[in-house]
Amino acid sequence: MKKATTLILAVAASVLLAQSAFAGAQALRISQVYGGSGGAGAQYNQDFIEIINASATAVDISGWAVEYASAAGSWGTSFLSGGVTIWNYVVFPAGTSIQPCSYILIGGATAAGAAPLPTPDFTIPTNLSATNGNVGLFTQVNPLTACLAVVGLVDKVAYGTGACPEVTAAGALSAVTAAVRNNCGLTDTDVNSADFTTSGPPVPHNAASGKSTCCLAVPTSKSTWGLLKTLYR
Repeated sequence: MKKATTLILAVAASVLLAQSAFAGAQALRISQVYGGSGGAGAQYNQDFIEIINASATAVDISGWAVEYASAAGSWGTSFLSGGVTIWNYVVFPAGTSIQPCSYILIGGATAAGAAPLPTPDFTIPTNLSATNGNVGLFTQVNPLTACLAVVGLVDKVAYGTGACPEVTAAGALSAVTAAVRNNCGLTDTDVNSADFTTSGPPVPHNAASGKSTCCLAVPTSKSTWGLLKTLYR
């Protein structure tokens, strides 16, 4: 009897841990995208992608990737710079976690003549489009992969004429506007056009920016739709 009880408890603990990890991973989402560095009136000297962990637990993202695709392009493309192939993604090294209700900031290539970003936690070696494009967060790298053929999708955002949205793309961006996820980065209906506001300025946060006050106000119930989407990926 003791062995059976111990086994049941161990299985229950494993299930709870798996559910906790699942819920934590699904709370990670792209909270801001800005591609206007280098443009007239640019707000910052780097493009950036911001990720928020909207859960109450740290989430390990070792080996995960953030990838950029042009408006009609594929994920994980590359370009030549000085004879060297540069890939349009960043892979997070072993031991990388996002703390509860906190952010990471991924900076793009640096331009001149605008305010510096808060220090990026990571960099993606490319320029995002200032107006139209796609950004995705994945549990693995998807190099040279078509929009709908990716593996391990966690979240994606298309803006402007970006061809790989969650349902419909957010609005086009500019040198002075960013795609900012509503409700301090917490809104996630899986419809980019509903989840993001694209008429205001970027407000970047990095890991040192502190916790989101909106996230700390923990709701009493979870949004089921945002969790269900992973069952169909």
